[in-house]
Amino acid sequence: MTRLLFIISFLIVSAGAFSNELQDFNLSLSYYRDGFYEIAEKSFTEFVNKNPSSTYKSKALYYLSLSQIKINKIKESVGNLSKISNDKNFEYYNEAAYYLILGLFLTGENAKSESAIKNLNIGSFSEERKEKILYVSIVNNINLNNKKASLAKSKTYFETTGYVKYRYEIQKYLLNYFITNEDYQNAVQIFEAALLENKFPETDKTLLFYNYVLSLSKLNRYDELIYFVNKYVDFFDDDIYKIFADALYETKKYNESINILNIIHKNNGKDMDIIKKIAVIYIELNDLYKAIETVEPYSNNNKEFIQMLCDLYYRINNPDKCRYYLSKLSFNELNDVNLRIFFNIANYFDKQDDILLFYDNIDKIDKFNSNDRNQVLYKIAEVLYNRKIYDKCAFILDKWLKEFTDDVNYDKMLMMKAITLKNDKRYEQAIIELSKIQKLKKKDALYYESFVEQGELYFTLREYGSAINCYNEYLNSKDYNERKKEVLLQLGNSYYNIKNFNNSYRTYAEYANIYGYSENLYVKIANSLIKSEKYAELLNYFSDKTGIGDYCQYMIVYSNYKLNNYAKVVNFKEINKNSAYLLDALYLSALSRAQNRYFDNIEEEYNQIKRYLSEKDPVKYDKVVAIKKEYFKLFVRLNKISNLDNFFSIINSDIIYFQGYTYDKNLYYDEAKRHYNILLNNKQYKELSENELSVIFDFYRNNNDLDSSLLVVDALLSKLYHEKFVTEKFDILIEKKEIKAASEILNNEKTKAFKDYFQVCITFEENGNKNEYKNGLVKLINNKKINTYLSKHILLKYLKFEFNDNNYNTVLKYVTKISDEEFVNLSPEIKYLEGLSYYQIGDEKSAVQLFLKMFYMYSQYSYWVEKAIRQVVSIYSKNGETERANKAIEMFEDKFFKLRSL
Repeated sequence: MTRLLFIISFLIVSAGAFSNELQDFNLSLSYYRDGFYEIAEKSFTEFVNKNPSSTYKSKALYYLSLSQIKINKIKESVGNLSKISNDKNFEYYNEAAYYLILGLFLTGENAKSESAIKNLNIGSFSEERKEKILYVSIVNNINLNNKKASLAKSKTYFETTGYVKYRYEIQKYLLNYFITNEDYQNAVQIFEAALLENKFPETDKTLLFYNYVLSLSKLNRYDELIYFVNKYVDFFDDDIYKIFADALYETKKYNESINILNIIHKNNGKDMDIIKKIAVIYIELNDLYKAIETVEPYSNNNKEFIQMLCDLYYRINNPDKCRYYLSKLSFNELNDVNLRIFFNIANYFDKQDDILLFYDNIDKIDKFNSNDRNQVLYKIAEVLYNRKIYDKCAFILDKWLKEFTDDVNYDKMLMMKAITLKNDKRYEQAIIELSKIQKLKKKDALYYESFVEQGELYFTLREYGSAINCYNEYLNSKDYNERKKEVLLQLGNSYYNIKNFNNSYRTYAEYANIYGYSENLYVKIANSLIKSEKYAELLNYFSDKTGIGDYCQYMIVYSNYKLNNYAKVVNFKEINKNSAYLLDALYLSALSRAQNRYFDNIEEEYNQIKRYLSEKDPVKYDKVVAIKKEYFKLFVRLNKISNLDNFFSIINSDIIYFQGYTYDKNLYYDEAKRHYNILLNNKQYKELSENELSVIFDFYRNNNDLDSSLLVVDALLSKLYHEKFVTEKFDILIEKKEIKAASEILNNEKTKAFKDYFQVCITFEENGNKNEYKNGLVKLINNKKINTYLSKHILLKYLKFEFNDNNYNTVLKYVTKISDEEFVNLSPEIKYLEGLSYYQIGDEKSAVQLFLKMFYMYSQYSYWVEKAIRQVVSIYSKNGETERANKAIEMFEDKFFKLRSL
């Protein structure tokens, strides 16, 4: 019972609710039917939102969409129609689908509209709606660029009887489509169909006519275009008249075209394209002055007209006016024609900066024709070359050469590029360009010229062998010898630089025979002969030459010196006293006197030349001092030393050392010591080299000046830690009885190699045991080869000890085992001890032979040679062999100096 009551109650409530929905729907529908579409839209919207599950929802959406269509809310309508378009059971399905198609079409959603049409059963619609749907489909396909479908559907429409409502609209759509897509042939057909039907509205007339004449123009059907305009266009339209004027121009009806253009200009004076077209026609008629007259009044701010005027004034040969208008344009504003004119005008007025603008805008030259590019590139290169901008010039020439390989001037441009690269110091690249000329094998003047230039480049690169090959290639030419003079000279220079002095001499001599002599050429010949050591040939060559110059005069002196013609050197009087080589000649003269032992009038000669020997000129100082040193040695050698203290004007450590050394070598011990002591006392000895200090050390050591020796040896050790200096310092300390100081040397880490020797010496000083000392030295001698300073020193030490102990045979025992080859590297004192030992045992003959051998073996040691010769002279004199004694003295004095106190 309770269940039954619930069902009854539900039905009563539901019936009430249904009744309310129906009332609300009918109310909304009544608003629509009475034309209150905005109220209907609002009411239906509220209904749908309030009753989402209502059985009237689809109908409500349908009428809501229709209401929105009525108030032009197409997009909203499409949204609502889409909600019911898929329900084919809907009572108004076809109606909803129809309106959806139209809505999508109107909102521009052509693809969706066309898709909806394909899904629609069109057969159920009225003919009116079928026509409308076909129209929509045609337009959809046009907008979707489906040309084939749109044309097929258009054909269907036009062939269907009774379809006329949208015929013109379709034609207009097709016409616009074809015009937009530049399908002018179809556009013309559509227009002609519309023209025949003559059913288009007057408002579309101008646009249709414009599109028609535009299409005819694009199809080059100018005669039809002119006919049509003359027959049908009875009104003025700016765009149509422009096309009409162009058609008249294309058909060479120039005057008619100008008339039409003037009409356009009269109606629209601001359109400068019209002025341009009029001017172009005058140019076509070759009436350039009329063209100028047309354009010039409008050229003030019109770049295009300025460009035209540049061209026109150039064509009427008015360069000043042309240049005036060119100046109103920036370089980048010049068109292709004006670029060429700009170049020609710049060239005409020699405006090189303007020409170089093309370098900075090189890509613009690519727009020129081949002939123009050829000229422009060449001119740019010429300007750059003359301005010495070689790197950029080479770039332009390279561009020219890559393009114009068949040009008749190709080889000349290769040469120009090579010279440019040469001037830019890109020598290797220049050589490559010259090789390209040679590969052409024209065998003309330029071909041989390339070898000259290539030779110069190789010469600059110091590749003289390659330069010689190039020069010879040129000289082998029989027909081209314009540059033979310079080539021959450079060939000689090349031979000289590779030290082929024989060929350089022959080449220079050939040059001289052909082109005459000059002082400079004499110098080259002299140098070649000197370098090849052909001194006799030099003397012969210049024996009959005059005006040879100071240098060659000196070379004669030098050659005589090298040939040992010392008397000729001394007596040569041809040197100019103002010659730059006077000092060199005087120096050789001094050397020649020493070599030839030609000492006559030496003091008088020196007094004569002394005026040239000023030490105050820093440029001549070295040569002056060198000459003075040679004369100083001569005077010391001749025992003329009384006036030598002020011989040199500038006294420095070098001069003091030289004087001391010279006195030392000539055994003037007091004078030598005086000069060496100056160096020591002033501490100038520290400025001397190791070799110079070693000489001074030997002097003090030989003269047993231990303190001075120690001072010098310390200076030597500060410069070079050598075993000689270490050993000598140790011996000096031992001789000075400074055992403690000597022991410090023994214990020094650096002297491990000397330890055994040092220990033997210190032990001897401490105990005085001669036998132990000698045995220790002998042991050290036997354990060492005589090839180090220490081993040589120990040997000398031992031999001196035995000699001083009167053990002469023991000395000879050791010395006779030493070969002459080894003796050369030993102290000459050992050989001297050997000679004295023979003398002491009564073998005077062996003693004399050994002393004389020292003269030849140790000529650099004047101290020991002098001692040996004195022994020889003493023995000969004692034995009454005066002649032999005198011969020994003469032999010594010829080589060294006068023996004193004999």
